Amino acid sequence: MNIEEDVKNYYQRTNMNMIEEAVKKYYGERCPDRDADCIICQAWEEFDTIKHDLGRYTHLINRYPALHKPK
Repeated sequence: MNIEEDVKNYYQRTNMNMIEEAVKKYYGERCPDRDADCIICQAWEEFDTIKHDLGRYTHLINRYPALHKPK
């Protein structure tokens, strides 16, 4: 399994799609051109960062299960 598959699987197992829908509802669709001063672009950038970080975390957990020990 590669990191792209991990991201996709984690995305499906969580409610990331609900978060994405909330961003769309509150801020609107992504702008065609990214502008660092645009609040819509900033919101989508934050969403992308969260999604990417969760994917990396999931990849590490799958690769090194001992890192994740539920309480």
